[in-house]
Amino acid sequence: MSLPPMYEHGFQVTQILAKHSTSTTDPLGYTFNCYTPLIAYITDLSKQQLMACVPKNASPITAATLPQFGDPEPREPCTGQATLEQIKCLYSKVNPWDIINFQKKVKLIKLLGVHLPFWWDWRFADPAYFLMGEILHTCHKFFFNHILAWCKEVAGKHNLNTQYKTQHQCIGVRYFQSGVSHVKQMTG
Repeated sequence: MSLPPMYEHGFQVTQILAKHSTSTTDPLGYTFNCYTPLIAYITDLSKQQLMACVPKNASPITAATLPQFGDPEPREPCTGQATLEQIKCLYSKVNPWDIINFQKKVKLIKLLGVHLPFWWDWRFADPAYFLMGEILHTCHKFFFNHILAWCKEVAGKHNLNTQYKTQHQCIGVRYFQSGVSHVKQMTG
């Protein structure tokens, strides 16, 4: 993607080493060309959506939106190239520095108002591939929203609470003296 005319002067590319190598020397004295591809970026969902230039009700790695999140069939990837093409097409219609007008137009095509994402010129960088979920909070949320809810449904809240109340207290392990059915939030 080439830069719009407003960016051509004075814009410094920060991902130079992804396109042009630099020489590095290993401990044995051999010299190698080193590139810096963007392989993984670990962050929470809201930051992933910001980086992929999609709104809160869209997936940062697929083309699914909020009504399709529960569908069993997978959606096609939300590729960086497709996002950049949409932004480039929008450049011809509205100036990105006209913030109010640009925001109105960009919402119509289901994108966020980011008009120059940091990865746009990074070689081989694509949010559909380099965005990784934050595993700690993702697992906690999955357990609390799904597994614990299923256990409450199958075993019943009273039986589940009784099982947790009857466990012995151990140092370093959380003890639920009044059960778990009333818990509103899980933390690490």
